[in-house]
Order: sequence, then structure tokens, then C-alpha cells
Amino acid sequence: MIKDTFTRKPANSCQETIVDILREEAALAGSESHKSMPLPLIELAAKHGKGLVVDPEKLIRFHALDCWNSVGNKLAATPGARSDEARFLEGSLAAAGCGVYVDSFFDVVLDNWSALGSYTYTFRALADIVEMGVGWPDDHVSRTELECCLNEIIGGLDE
Repeated sequence: MIKDTFTRKPANSCQETIVDILREEAALAGSESHKSMPLPLIELAAKHGKGLVVDPEKLIRFHALDCWNSVGNKLAATPGARSDEARFLEGSLAAAGCGVYVDSFFDVVLDNWSALGSYTYTFRALADIVEMGVGWPDDHVSRTELECCLNEIIGGLDE
């Protein structure tokens, strides 16, 4: 019993890789020398996050909430963009985060990619959301899809 208490669960390599890349993208977003190609990763993360809920017990929820608030503000200030769904998700996340689906955040970002695709808080918020996702796939298929996605991104950077 005590031994089980100290046993660490194996890492979810897909989830951790996506979080790491999104955090790196957040750090570099907006810099003139950075060539950003994260759209395929965002689309893959949306696919893998379909139907997953966020774990409201993770303390990172408060950081995600701050970052997502900035995303909502960016959308509200962008002509033609709709911030209503972003604000709804922000309220749901603030209200204990129960029953909030990971893919809902990705849907908002993908629907507003032209406004949010180079915005640092987009990637900060999504990294936190992915980290909070419960049941992230980490099987052979998801790892292969992630590898193909990363190869596509790297290939785009070489062009």
C-alpha cells in the first residue's frame, strides 16, 4: 500500500510533447525572427482532445483562466471576431471548471485562427488546457499521428 503511494504513473508522452511545444510557441510568438507553423499541431490537439474534460483540481487552472481571459479580450478587440464562446468558456473555467471540454477551447482558436494564430496567450492558454486534460490518448496511433504532425511542421520550416 505505501509502495503504491510513491509509485509515479508513467508520463503521457503525447500530452507532454504537445504542452512543451505550445509553451515554446508562446515564448516565441510575435517575435520577428520566429517562423511559426503550429496550425497542424493545433488541429491534431483538437482531434486528440475531442470529448476530454479538464481536471478542475489542477492549480494551473488559474493560469489558464488568466491566459484565456486575454484570448477573449483579443477576440473582443478584433473586428469580425466573435468572443461570446470564448467568454462562455472563461466563465465555465472560472466556475470550478467542471464539465468543460478540452476541444471547445481548440474550436474557438481554430474558428478565429487569423486573430489568434500568432498571439502568445493563445498558446499559453492551450498549453494549460492540454495539461489539464484527463484521459489524453497515448497509444501507438496517437504517437504516430503526433510524429507525422511534427515532421510536417519541421518540413514547413525548412522551406
